[in-house]
Amino acid sequence: MRPFWIVQPVVKARDTCLCLQHTNMSLLISKLNYLRIIDEKTPEILVKSYCCSGEYTMERCLERKCSDCKYKEIRTSDYDANEDTYYEKWVTKKEVFMIKGKEKQCQRTVKERVICKKEELVLLLKNTFDKFLLHIRNIKHQYRAIDEVKKKLSTYEILIHCDFSENYSCKYKEEVQSAHFGASKPQVTLHTVVIYYKNAENASVVPLSICTLSDSLRHDPSAICAHLKLAINEIKKYVPFVKTVHFLSDGPSTQYKNKKMFFLMVNYLADCLLVDKLRWHYSESGHGKGAPDGIGGFIKREADRRVAMGKDIPNFQSLVESLKDSKKVKIIALDSEELEKVDEIVPDNLLVFKGTMKIHEVCWSRKDKTVIQARHLSCLECDVDEDCHHYGLGHINVQYIGNDTTMTNTARLRYADVYSSDDSNASDYIPLSKYKEKYTQEFHEDMYVVVKLAGKKIIRHYVALIISIDESSEMTVKFMKKTGNHSFIFPDRDDISVIDKTDIQKILCNPKYKEKNDEYYFSKDLNSFSNLF
Repeated sequence: MRPFWIVQPVVKARDTCLCLQHTNMSLLISKLNYLRIIDEKTPEILVKSYCCSGEYTMERCLERKCSDCKYKEIRTSDYDANEDTYYEKWVTKKEVFMIKGKEKQCQRTVKERVICKKEELVLLLKNTFDKFLLHIRNIKHQYRAIDEVKKKLSTYEILIHCDFSENYSCKYKEEVQSAHFGASKPQVTLHTVVIYYKNAENASVVPLSICTLSDSLRHDPSAICAHLKLAINEIKKYVPFVKTVHFLSDGPSTQYKNKKMFFLMVNYLADCLLVDKLRWHYSESGHGKGAPDGIGGFIKREADRRVAMGKDIPNFQSLVESLKDSKKVKIIALDSEELEKVDEIVPDNLLVFKGTMKIHEVCWSRKDKTVIQARHLSCLECDVDEDCHHYGLGHINVQYIGNDTTMTNTARLRYADVYSSDDSNASDYIPLSKYKEKYTQEFHEDMYVVVKLAGKKIIRHYVALIISIDESSEMTVKFMKKTGNHSFIFPDRDDISVIDKTDIQKILCNPKYKEKNDEYYFSKDLNSFSNLF
């Protein structure tokens, strides 16, 4: 009789997200160990015996540049070189199927058995192990770089970790047989995001969990940007002004790492965030699991729990309605029309960057809007607009189409469109000499100010946030909307304008942010302004 503490294995406990390179190397080494050709049983043990001993394997050892271990070789025992044997490996190959009398070709990843000589098996290990060491080097380097980014986040910096979760299949609490075994049930795309930002009050790094849902099953760059825009709008409530953004994702060539994505980084995401610098870090192939995967699991478990309790979730709308009260994860629905708006700005003649598969970081700076720096590994020593002499791969030239033509839905208030000095109300006119001292004050980014805009019949005042200052007398501000005597919000559509420093009437103290109402409360400094909007 089986003791109660011994349980039967279950199919759902299988590992189904293994790394291809690690798994194939593990199959190869375990076979050689079974044949008693090598003593090591796992890749991890073989790496330690192949490189310098220590708690952590150094990158220079994995790169075979260490003077102490670069000449080490894999130790083998005596064996019959011509004896037949076999090993197993995972391969992706094309297969042809007949569907309704027509040939269809598709790719399948299968585990196959390979017959070979023992000598060929040993040579295979020796010829592929150095490449495997570089794979480990990339894993360690990227993990270490991202960990450093999190630790050193500034008040004006954020890290956005994003990934697609497996689509959720809608279901009923009870189903008739034809519904259960019939046509495919509606699916919902889940794009999960964890945004790390620095809390200004206690200087701690805080995570914000977001899941955007869509009835569109597209996972291409346009869909990614549409999903990310919703997350960006959410983080702006906590970090109104961001100078530098770090993105982190895995690197599938159909999703996050391709020519379309590079174009949209510059012409869509950078303008949505209004950042000066953008870095996108890619994890090593097969090792992209992280916090966003936990969000996807939580969302699907929570939905299934509600179905088990008797609630029907037959479609996209019901899933959003069911999960909108989640306190742990912010749930946001995406209109599928937004994807088409992003599609409209992507040209058809984009060029492929040779070496895209080697990229683990791309960098962009507003100083040079048409150039993306491509790097083999993430480098935090070199700035985004520098040629990296550590891991540089070259430049990706990107057409910059400008802020006005991107689909950011940014409503821009033009000073020239509303200014007219001829018919201004004389009683509201303030002579320049009266504010001469004020004009010479030193302004800086992330400062809240009162801006004067003169119309044909009246002068209006607005509260705004300075987001950038150029070398001339102009600055870019983001306007707020008045909701009470001293309360303001940032509109859903960013209201941005370039103004002159002479338009600023007052510098305000930093407001208090009320998360419940998403409002900013200012002191009584605003009482002197009658026409405040």
